[in-house]
Amino acid sequence: MSIRDLLEGLGQAVDVHLGEPATWTPAGGAPALTDVPVEIDERDEAAPAFGGRDGAILRSVIVQVRAVHVPTPGRDDVVALTAGDRFLITADPLIDRDGFWTCPARRLAP
Repeated sequence: MSIRDLLEGLGQAVDVHLGEPATWTPAGGAPALTDVPVEIDERDEAAPAFGGRDGAILRSVIVQVRAVHVPTPGRDDVVALTAGDRFLITADPLIDRDGFWTCPARRLAP
């Protein structure tokens, strides 16, 4: 068994515990991907303001997904959690060296 096989097996084991199941619908009309494990990170952040003071409080939403589940996420894709929450990818996703996409998003109205 190679190191690559061991790492892939480890990645599959982690998937079972990663985030929530979702349906990923690409903006370009490609078929939706189902049962995709995603991690949603929502937080409030202070925007910088003139004079070094904190500005408005902005809501930041990040969707993380492994590249083995969604090889090419893109702007305007829709992520629908099985629990009912929906998110729109708002900017170009970035991938890290571990194969996780970080996708800026915003929550869609129910």
